[in-house]
Amino acid sequence: MNKPHLRQGIPLMGASATRSEFSGKGVAVGIADTGVDYMNTYLGAAPLGSNTKVIGGYDFGLGAADPMDADGHGTACAGIVAGAIGNTGDYIGGVAPDAKIYALKITDATGDAADSAIMAAGEWCITHQNDDPENPIMIINISFGGERYTSNCDATMPDYAAAVNNILAAGLTIFSSSGNDGYCDAMGSPACLSGIISVGAVYDAGFGEYTPCVEPESCVAKYPASECPGGYYIEDATAADKVAGYSDAASFLTLLAPSNRCFTLQCAAQGSTFNTEFGGTSAASPYAAGAAAALQSAAKEKLGAFLTPAQVKSLLVGTGRSITDTKVAITKPRVNLQAAMNRMLGNNATAPQGLLLLGE
Repeated sequence: MNKPHLRQGIPLMGASATRSEFSGKGVAVGIADTGVDYMNTYLGAAPLGSNTKVIGGYDFGLGAADPMDADGHGTACAGIVAGAIGNTGDYIGGVAPDAKIYALKITDATGDAADSAIMAAGEWCITHQNDDPENPIMIINISFGGERYTSNCDATMPDYAAAVNNILAAGLTIFSSSGNDGYCDAMGSPACLSGIISVGAVYDAGFGEYTPCVEPESCVAKYPASECPGGYYIEDATAADKVAGYSDAASFLTLLAPSNRCFTLQCAAQGSTFNTEFGGTSAASPYAAGAAAALQSAAKEKLGAFLTPAQVKSLLVGTGRSITDTKVAITKPRVNLQAAMNRMLGNNATAPQGLLLLGE
């Protein structure tokens, strides 16, 4: 039986060849999540301050200096974005394995992430963007979300929208998971904000029947189960590039990326170096964020400057493979990093107008 993992997700979105040349060097990514286990072998294996992979961070959920992960969710996301190259089981390293990581812990003692903590993490990234001028923070990944929004939520969340605009103005691109509720016309927050690149999930391989929980408002056929308050649905067959039935869909969704049963990294508090079953749109978003890190690395090396957030979005959307979510007949682009690289570098001898001259 085939099972999706980084060994399949990376080639599905055309990242195998690109990461051998543009591996994320010279770029840092903020992981706004449950923290990051910076002692993991593939994430630097050293305390903050001496770690050469996880080069900074903060605990915004508890207001503490140490963003160590005890849950595993953030460490899994960090592994997909920028885990060091490896060859253990089905782990082969992240999409941009030479990118640096900032651990932005946004969860409180209950595991929840307040909007205020997420906004504080974003503001921190602006202030600390060039703490390491050789590796400026250019991307933030937020694999968290909640609530249900059937349209752009800027007007509903003006303070949040303003904070996002400030982050974009500083040159940082933000990615967020669309949600795992099976909605057919809605997404969660903060993915619903117009300045954020929202990411839904496609399976990156076929592995047979799948039965995830969904919310009552989902349009898919649901069946009752004690472990699924909203019910579950039966995915009769999975296949590469099939949109996952649990993946929130909406007309204002930005991108799709691989997910489901990803073989990535785990935190020591959960008793392992590797997480073999990470999935959902929480995994799709860091795939897209890792692709952006690779693009930014290539832009700085070949064009002499970083892309603006609008240019990153335009490249990923404009070169993505069109995939139709059959549960709602909505077609969206699935990240194709090789195509994005080709478009960016194909005819460019000098930096296009509008690129960001950061980290000089």
